[in-house]
Amino acid sequence: MRETQEAREARLADQRSRDQRSLCDEPVEARQTRLAFMRIRNRRSLLVVSEEARQARLAAQRSHNQRSLLQEPAEAREARPAAQHSQRQISSLQESSEAMENRLAGRRQKNIAAARGAFWVRAGFRYSPADDFSNHLDVTLGKMDRECRFCQAK
Repeated sequence: MRETQEAREARLADQRSRDQRSLCDEPVEARQTRLAFMRIRNRRSLLVVSEEARQARLAAQRSHNQRSLLQEPAEAREARPAAQHSQRQISSLQESSEAMENRLAGRRQKNIAAARGAFWVRAGFRYSPADDFSNHLDVTLGKMDRECRFCQAK
C-alpha cells in the first residue's frame, strides 16, 4: 500500500511539530552539547571527503603520468637527457662572458656563505678554548658596552 500525498504531508507536519516541541523542551546545556557533537561530526565528514578527493586526484594524476610514460617511445625517453644537455650548452654559449662571470661569482659567494654557516651549526657543542674566534669573519669582538638581557651582565 502506497502513502498518498496528503498522508505524507500530514505525517511530515506531525513529525515537524514533534521535533519543535522536543527542541523547545531541550535544556540549553543539552542543546549546546548536541550542536558541538554535530559540528565535530560535520568536520570529520568533511575531512574524510577531502581526503578521499585528494586520494582520487593523486591516483588519477599517477595513472596519467604512467600512461604518458608508457606512450612515450623508449628512444624519446633516452634522448631527453641528451637534448637537455645540448640545450644547456647552447644557452651557455649564448651567455656573454661577463654574465657568466657574474653568475659564477654569485655561485661562489653562495658556496662560501653556506660553508661559513655550516661551521656554526651545533658549534656550541664543539667549543674549544684553543679556537681563536677573533679571526672568524662572522665574529665581531669589541668593547662590552651592552647589558645582557638574560643575566644583566655588563
